[in-house]
Amino acid sequence: MYKDVINRKKHWSILLLLLSFGFCISCSNDDTTAEHDPSKPVLFEKFSPEKGGSTTQLIITGSNFGNDTTLIKVQVGNRKAKVVGVSPTKIYAVVRARSVDESGETNIQVTIGNNKPYTFEKKFDYELMQMVSTFAGKGDQGQADGSPLTATFDSPTWMTLDNDGTLYVIEEYGGLRAIGQDGSVNTLFAHTIGRKRGIDFSVTKDTLYMGIDQNGKDNPPVYYMIRDNGFSNPRGVVRGVSENCNGVAVNPVDGYIFWTQWNDGMVYYCDPKNPSDYKLADTFNRANGLESFCCWGRNGRIFYRIVKGRHMIYRCAYDPVAHKFVGNEEVLAGKWGEAGFENGSGEEARFWDPWQLVDDEDGNVYVADRGNHVIRKITPEKVVSIYAGSHQQGLVNGLPLRASFNHPEGITMDKDGVIYVADRDNRVIRKIVIE
Repeated sequence: MYKDVINRKKHWSILLLLLSFGFCISCSNDDTTAEHDPSKPVLFEKFSPEKGGSTTQLIITGSNFGNDTTLIKVQVGNRKAKVVGVSPTKIYAVVRARSVDESGETNIQVTIGNNKPYTFEKKFDYELMQMVSTFAGKGDQGQADGSPLTATFDSPTWMTLDNDGTLYVIEEYGGLRAIGQDGSVNTLFAHTIGRKRGIDFSVTKDTLYMGIDQNGKDNPPVYYMIRDNGFSNPRGVVRGVSENCNGVAVNPVDGYIFWTQWNDGMVYYCDPKNPSDYKLADTFNRANGLESFCCWGRNGRIFYRIVKGRHMIYRCAYDPVAHKFVGNEEVLAGKWGEAGFENGSGEEARFWDPWQLVDDEDGNVYVADRGNHVIRKITPEKVVSIYAGSHQQGLVNGLPLRASFNHPEGITMDKDGVIYVADRDNRVIRKIVIE
C-alpha cells in the first residue's frame, strides 16, 4: 500500500541536481543494505526535477524502496525510464526520449515489487528536444582514437548499432571504428582490404558482415567478423559469386545475407549457415552502370534498394518465413536519372546521390541525401520532406533545419529514435534528436 506524503519544499537547483546525482548513489547516508519490506507501506514524497527532456536524471524520494533495481519500475509518460540506482529512500532513473502522453500530460508512475503502481498527482513537464550536434570527431582527417574531441576519421561512410548502444562505423578506404555511448572512439582494424561498402549485424549480434568492392570473382564480396575476436579479423563469406560489391544488409528476422553488385544492380542472398548455396533475386530492375546499396526495414518485410547514381529509392516486399521476395519492387521516391532537390510525393521528389537509410517503428524512412547535404524523411505514403539540414554545405550545429552537413552518407537510429549520421566530408559523426 502507498501513502502520498508529497513534500512541497523548495526544489534543488538544476546544477545541484546534476552534481549530486552520481554522488548520492555512492555517498548516501542510507543503509543501502536495507531490502524492501513488503509488510510495511511504501511512502512517496516527491520527484525532481519537475521538468526536463530526454536523458533527464530523475530522483524520486520516499521510503522503503529497498536496494534491488530489478524490483523497481518507473514509467514516465508512455515510456519506461531506465532505473540506474536505488537506495531505501531514493530511486534514480533516466528519462527516455518521447516520454510524453498523447494528451500532452506526462504522469510519473512507480511500481515496487508486487505493490500496486503509484502515480504522482503532480505531472512531469516534458520538454521536447530538437537539436543537431557533433557526437564524435574533431574534423581533421586521420584515424586517431580517443575522446570525442580528439578522435579523427577518414571518410566515414556506413554505420550500424549494437544492442548496448555502441556505434560501428566503416571508413570507405579506412577501417572499422567503434564509438561508445560517451563518444569515445576505438579502432577495431585499420585498412586491410578493398573499398568498404556496407556493414550490418547478424540477428544474434555476434557477427558483423561487411561488403567489399574489389575486382574479381575470386575475391569475396562479403566478409564477416566475429565478436569473440573483437570484430578485428575480416574473413570472406563466399567466393566466385559476384564482383564489385556495393552494399550488404542482413534480414533482421531470418538472418539471410543480401548484397548488391556494381554495374547491373543484381541482388544476391544466402543463408549464413550455407553461404555456398547463394541465390540471385530476379525481381529487381537492372541497367548498366548502377551503384546501388541495400537496407532492411526493422520488421524484416521491406527491402530497400538505393540506386545512388540514378537518384532513386525502391522498396520490395519480402516473406522472411518463406525466404523469398513477394512481387516486384516499386518506386518509393525519386525520378530515374534526375538529380535535384525537391520535396513531394514519390516520383515528384528529387534526390542527389542518396546513400544509407533507416526506418523507424512507424515505417518512416530517413535517408542520407549525400549530394544535397541533408537528411530526408519519407513516409510510408511516399511523402518526402527535409528532416535535417539547410541544403548548405558546411558544419553547423543547432536547430535541425538550420544545421548543415557535408556529403552525409551513413545513417542509423537507436531505440530511442536518436539518429546518428556519418558526415563524410566533415569527418565527424553527427547526432540528431527531434521529438
